Amino acid sequence: MSAVATDPATVAQMHALLKTTETLREQASRGQSDAVRAAATEFVASLQPDPNHPDPWMDPLASIRAQAETLATHETDEQAASALAQIARACGDCHVSADVQERVAATLDRGATPALGSTEADAMRVHDWSTQRMWDSLVAPDKDRWVEGTTLFVLLPSCVDLDPANEEHALRCDRARAVARRAHVVSDLDGRTSVMGDLLGTCASCHRAVSAPKG
Repeated sequence: MSAVATDPATVAQMHALLKTTETLREQASRGQSDAVRAAATEFVASLQPDPNHPDPWMDPLASIRAQAETLATHETDEQAASALAQIARACGDCHVSADVQERVAATLDRGATPALGSTEADAMRVHDWSTQRMWDSLVAPDKDRWVEGTTLFVLLPSCVDLDPANEEHALRCDRARAVARRAHVVSDLDGRTSVMGDLLGTCASCHRAVSAPKG
């Protein structure tokens, strides 16, 4: 582990970066495109090259900046979701190069595993926790968290069974669950990055549909 990686100022900077990417993920997964573009524009401005950073950090940080630029101008949920998945992966690559995977993983605490429950609200809590766990798996990186997140998705009852009165929403919910079930058997980093983008995009389209004016 380099001295730069443990420097308090650098640690604070990296924590701020993680917080920003988390905010962007939450906004994008809810289909809040305007908020994502605004936050990403500020994010790009903050990502200036620092000559004090070790050489192995440069490529991941350049990738994060490039994907943030995509977020700042994205036109579709799919573009935003794919860019965010690439940012998560680049964060993980940087953490590996700095040999701080375990330290980062220790800061990513999502709390206790939620109960599967028997209602739509229970299912949404599981969706949220599991998606965060999969995201953390790329960011830390920590392969076990991917398995934990996708396993809970696999164990969920069908959304149609949980909310039979709202078939349209249940079908959208099951599309997200289907993506996560596919993710459960993906083990390579390229595949996991791709399916993370698919999942975030699916979440965005569902949240957008739910929040759309009726009538």
